[in-house]
Amino acid sequence: MRSTAPPTGSAPWPVAANGTRCAIPSTRSSGSRTVCGARSTSPGLRAEAGLADGAPLLHRLTCAICGRTAVTLEVGIDPLSGKRALVYSGLVRGEAFLLGGAADVFAKLAQGRVGEVHGSLGVEGIDAYCPDCDRIYCSDHYLLQAEYDEGFYDCTLGTCPEGHRRMIDD
Repeated sequence: MRSTAPPTGSAPWPVAANGTRCAIPSTRSSGSRTVCGARSTSPGLRAEAGLADGAPLLHRLTCAICGRTAVTLEVGIDPLSGKRALVYSGLVRGEAFLLGGAADVFAKLAQGRVGEVHGSLGVEGIDAYCPDCDRIYCSDHYLLQAEYDEGFYDCTLGTCPEGHRRMIDD
């Protein structure tokens, strides 16, 4: 699981205008708001992602029960490689995807086609998504159970409020 605190001895994680913590190292202030990602407001980054000028670079998926952010997809900088990417941050994992697919992902999300995006984002898809319910749940409403094999992490199973269970991280 990801750490919820910044590294020891460092400043607290900055908080973006949308209320999410920025885990990307190169966070900066822009006027009165905090922007995650070194070049997240760059017009070149939007164009490279296939997004229109002024299009949002961040899409939040919120819990069907409480409305809390469960997943973010952001056109920005992959914190591990430092390269431009579609950066996914979910309940138990984060991942970076090719930037070229961002416009398609964002268009589907804007149309409410979360299931299609789930099927296109890696093997496990969106970890906060229940395909049977076709809903997103936050960590307060999706029961998360880490499984261990001989003391080593094996996978995480998620159970939605309706009782549907699936592997969300392997």
